[in-house]
Amino acid sequence: MKKQKNTNAGFTLVELLIASVILALAIIPLFQTIVMSGRLNAKSRDMLKGTDLGQNLMERVTADTMQSIKEQMDNPANGFHLLSSSEFNPTSCLPMTAAPISVTGTGNSLRKVENGGHLTYYLLNVNYSGRKYHIVLDFEPENTGKTYFLYHVVARIYCADAGAEFLAESARLVTLNGAVRNK
Repeated sequence: MKKQKNTNAGFTLVELLIASVILALAIIPLFQTIVMSGRLNAKSRDMLKGTDLGQNLMERVTADTMQSIKEQMDNPANGFHLLSSSEFNPTSCLPMTAAPISVTGTGNSLRKVENGGHLTYYLLNVNYSGRKYHIVLDFEPENTGKTYFLYHVVARIYCADAGAEFLAESARLVTLNGAVRNK
């Protein structure tokens, strides 16, 4: 009897190894793309939340008088309504001569640096949408020759991750500009 050749012999070990190497070379860049996409999505989410926080704050600032803003910033225990108490609940404002270098502790803190008419407030450890942010509010007065002062307001929002350096450019998410005037 004649012996039939088996056509269903399958893959040899060498063929299987070559196929595995080719598959691995194709999948590794795909995994790198997925990881990079996840990082970019997280940064975009932080930026979106920071922008939302900044816009909410800027809307409240521009809707208020400068006198009211100064009163609640300088004496937050008497009532602080620029942010909700769940987001930011400072007990006092610490006057400083220069920008703070670091943040100590995890609780909310409010710091103020005044240089002539230029005011800078540091709202540290603001809780918003499950994340922590630092906010720097700069108020620069401009005498327009009218009966009121116009204050240019710049809000810079920073991500307050433990790994990020305090107020580092790499941690800054967004900068918003606005104006408030004495009414």
